[in-house]
Amino acid sequence: MRGHPRAALALGFASSLCLAAAGCGDHGGGGRAQGDAGGATGGMDGPAGTAAEAGANVPTDAGDDSVADALASAPAEAGANGDDAATGMTDSGSASSPDGATQVRAFTHPGLPLTIADLSQLKANLTVEPWKSAYGALAADSHSQLTYAMQGPFATVSRTPNVNLGQYASDMQAVFNLARMWSFTGNSAYAQKAHDIMISWARTHTAWGGAESYLTMGDYAYRMYGGVDILRGTWPGWTAADTAACKAYFANVYWSAATVPNPLRSANQGVEQLITGVGVAVFNDDTEKFNQCLQAFREDAAGGLPDSLPNGAIGDSGRDQGHAFGQLMHLAWIAEVFWKQGVDVYSELDSRLLAAGEFYSRYNLGVNTPFMQFGSEYDIYPTHGGAPGASMQPPDVLNLLHGAYVVRRGLSAPYLTRYRNAHTETADSFVFRKSADGSTASPPAALTPPAATASVTTLSSAEIGGAA
Repeated sequence: MRGHPRAALALGFASSLCLAAAGCGDHGGGGRAQGDAGGATGGMDGPAGTAAEAGANVPTDAGDDSVADALASAPAEAGANGDDAATGMTDSGSASSPDGATQVRAFTHPGLPLTIADLSQLKANLTVEPWKSAYGALAADSHSQLTYAMQGPFATVSRTPNVNLGQYASDMQAVFNLARMWSFTGNSAYAQKAHDIMISWARTHTAWGGAESYLTMGDYAYRMYGGVDILRGTWPGWTAADTAACKAYFANVYWSAATVPNPLRSANQGVEQLITGVGVAVFNDDTEKFNQCLQAFREDAAGGLPDSLPNGAIGDSGRDQGHAFGQLMHLAWIAEVFWKQGVDVYSELDSRLLAAGEFYSRYNLGVNTPFMQFGSEYDIYPTHGGAPGASMQPPDVLNLLHGAYVVRRGLSAPYLTRYRNAHTETADSFVFRKSADGSTASPPAALTPPAATASVTTLSSAEIGGAA
C-alpha cells in the first residue's frame, strides 16, 4: 500500500477548519475510479421470477409462521446447535487493555445494523407507503426468488482485472434479499437458500485478487454482513458450525483488506476498507478489532470521519456526487452499526454526520451551497464535483441519517428531509427508513491527544551558525 502523507494532510485540515468556521464549504476526493455503493449490477441476475412465482412473498399475519414464532422456538434449537446468538441474544468477545486486564464487549446479533426491533418495525410497516411499494420491489427482484440460481462460488474473486466479480456481487445481493424475505414472510425456505449461498462461498472463496478488490468488499459489505447476521440472529436453522465457518471466512479472507489498525486509504476508498473491518469485527465478536475500527473511524484523517469539515463537506464532495454519496453512505452505515453495538459516534465532532447529510442534500437540491477548497490525500478540489442531482442515488444514507438525528434525537434536518422526500424508496433503501426508534447508545470516551514531546531542549549560538 502506498505511503500516507499524514503530516501534509494534517496541515491542510488545520487551515481548512479555520476557514470552515467562517461558514465556507469544502471537500476532498479519491483519485482512483471505483464502484459506488448501490444495488446489484445489471446483468448479474439469476433466473427471473415474479412476486407470485416466489410462492410466499406476502408478509404473514401475526399468528402465522413469522420471525417472532421462530424466535420463540429458537432457544431450544440454539441449545442443540450451540449458538445462542440464534435467539437474537448477544455474544461477547474479549481484548486485553494496556494494563493487561481483559475487557469484554457484548455484541448484538442481528445488529449489522438491523436488529430484531428494526425487523419487527419494518414488518409492521409493509402495508404502509412508502415501505409497501419498496417491499413489492424487493419481493419481485430476481435475487429474492426461491428459483434464484447461485452464480458461484469461486476460490478467487478479482477486481481490476475483473474475475468472477459479477457472480460474487449477484450472490451477495441474493443473500441480503433472501434473508430479508425470510424475516418478512416467515418462510424458512428463503433462509435456507440464503444460508446455502453464504456457506458455499465461505467454504470455497479463499483469496481476492486485482488492484481494487477492497472496493467491491466495501460496496457489498452491508449486503453480505447484513444478510448473514439476520440469519445468525433470527433463523433457528442456523448452527454454531455455520457461525464458525463465516467467522473463519471473514477473518482469513476479508480482515486484511481493512488495513486496520494501519492507516486507511483516503476519502471513500478508506471508508470502503473500514466498512469491511467493522463487519468482520462485529460478526466475529472480536472486541480488539472492534476497538481498532472505532479508533480508525474517529481518528484516521484520510479515511475516517475526520476527512470532513464542520460545515459538512467530506473528502469526495468535490470529486463527484456519486463518490460523495458512497463515502457518506458507508460512514453512516458504520455509525449505525456502532450504535446498535452500544456506541454513539453520531454525536462525534458535534454531530458531524448530520452536517454532512445537510451539506450533501442542500447542494443536490440545487440550493446555493458555499464551497471552500478542500481535498484528500489524492487531490484538492476548488468547487463541488458534478451538477446538483447529476448522480441520483438511492435514499439509503438519507434514511440512516434521518433516523439517527430526526427520529431518535428530534433534531432538525430540513435539507436532508426534503431531499429524502424527493426520492423513491428502493428494494434496499427502505429497510433503513424508520417510523420510530427508542434505542440508545453511549458516546465513547473522549479522545486523548498524545503528549507533546520537545525534540530540542537547548540551543546555543554555535548550533545555529554562530549568530550573535
